[in-house]
Amino acid sequence: VQLYSAWNLHEEVPGHYDFETGFLNLGQFLKEVKEADMFAIYRPGPYICAEWEWGGLPAWLLRDPHMQVRTNYTPYLSAIEKYYEKLLTVIHDHQFTVKGGPIIAMQIENEFGSWGNTITKKADQHYLEFIKNTATKYGFKELYFTSDGPDQASDRYGTLPGVLATANFAGDPGTHLTMLGEKQKRPIYVAEYWSGWFTHWGDSHMGKGIGVAGYGSGYEHIILNMNSSINIYMFHGGTNFGFMNGANDVQKNGHSGVDVTSYDYDAPISEAGDYNPKYWKTKELIEKLHNERPNLPKVKTPTPPKENPKAHYGVIKVTEYLNFDDLLSKIKPIASDHPKHMESLDIGPNYGQNFGFTLYRTKVPKIKNLVLKGGISDRAVIYIDGKETNIVEVVNKDSNLNFTAEQFLKAGNEHTLDILVENLGRINFGGQMTNQRKGLNGEVLTDAKVHTNWEMFPLEFKQKFVEGLKAEKWKPFENVKHPAVYRAELNIADTPEDTFLKLDNWTKTVVFVNGFNVGRLWNIGPQRTLYIPGPFLKTGKNYIYLFELHSAGNTIEFVDKP
Repeated sequence: VQLYSAWNLHEEVPGHYDFETGFLNLGQFLKEVKEADMFAIYRPGPYICAEWEWGGLPAWLLRDPHMQVRTNYTPYLSAIEKYYEKLLTVIHDHQFTVKGGPIIAMQIENEFGSWGNTITKKADQHYLEFIKNTATKYGFKELYFTSDGPDQASDRYGTLPGVLATANFAGDPGTHLTMLGEKQKRPIYVAEYWSGWFTHWGDSHMGKGIGVAGYGSGYEHIILNMNSSINIYMFHGGTNFGFMNGANDVQKNGHSGVDVTSYDYDAPISEAGDYNPKYWKTKELIEKLHNERPNLPKVKTPTPPKENPKAHYGVIKVTEYLNFDDLLSKIKPIASDHPKHMESLDIGPNYGQNFGFTLYRTKVPKIKNLVLKGGISDRAVIYIDGKETNIVEVVNKDSNLNFTAEQFLKAGNEHTLDILVENLGRINFGGQMTNQRKGLNGEVLTDAKVHTNWEMFPLEFKQKFVEGLKAEKWKPFENVKHPAVYRAELNIADTPEDTFLKLDNWTKTVVFVNGFNVGRLWNIGPQRTLYIPGPFLKTGKNYIYLFELHSAGNTIEFVDKP
């Protein structure tokens, strides 16, 4: 089992570590691996890529205006060392040569040769050395390796002397592994054999289109012809629950190519744990390749367990809602003369807002022109006196908006200007990794003058906050066509089963099931349902909250297929 750890969840705020809560329980997971009589190859990063929010790096690093991640910048290295000291304590006894645990190897950083250098090549290599030396200092004793694209896999800047270089790719294994073998005379390992691909909002389809035949022939060639070890990436992808999806350093629909909530990946095991055609091909090849080797007893792989049943709970009416001001009344605003990025809001000691939305609110006269200097990151909805006027999806570019007198609905010459900015997910790969601060990127000009006196509301939607909404005074359902939280109730008589939430006639929505953020849906597709694991539900009444930015439907539907 090859696995990542996400620094931005294990240390969501500086100095507060969580390796025990729910599915952050790393030690328990490693115990389960051992009980299954398997080994673990561990990829703790600190940068992991993985189509995960900012590649697993914690957003509080961005409070430092000079921060340079993935370099030997001293404050960055200091943060890594503190994290690794805690992390290595958790995994220490799970190492194979320490106490017979499952961990047999650890990856240093992730695809660092592809990253290139931001200071000097020499400094880059010092950074890799620092990670290796820090892990060793705190007790790691197993094999170290690096992984990269095949042309960078054993580049002297992407790996270290004495460290196993490994390759990541999809097709043409012969060329890639021959290249790797020429650069190092060591055993060959494919750390990532890509079974599929990730998906962006607005894509025409899910996945990259790596077919079963191509996947199978590559798998067979890697093992049979190249005598290489292999890790299937992904074998099971899972879900970017909450706000944890990443994005790519590409421009798409005016904003970064943002990953969808599902990380199904067209992998052998589906997002919901079901068997895909590539699973059966993998099973077939394991039997074939084993049985064709001389001097080995013939084997037949065991019958796989049955798939979990999926429930069709049907159409549920949306019964109530809280309007935007109801929501804001539960959040203490932060005042400032000038807009700040979410990471710079003073929410706690040395940290600001990591995920979610930030509302920028101020008072203006009847203006004709609004300029957002530097644009926004990532998506903004503009309101005047509570009425939506514009949607802005421009990164790092001035946004120039014009208004008419009719758009100012209230009498008098003082009007409320709201700018609601959504962090769609920080990029997890590419040259813009350090430039990932979210919110308004500069001053706001009203009729060519710098506007001051702002209130900023951080809408983080943490579970405790969402659960607290239950006690509020909810209003009978109405599609207010304005940001609001809607509520529906799902009643389950028996043991809950996995299901999928389908939203017709909704626009852009974040969904919470019994307080837990299960992710986003957006009507631009291609993802149309959210996976809801059975353990997130309970027998009896289940509360479904939906934060809708634009226009809501009056029903939701639970279906048995994605």
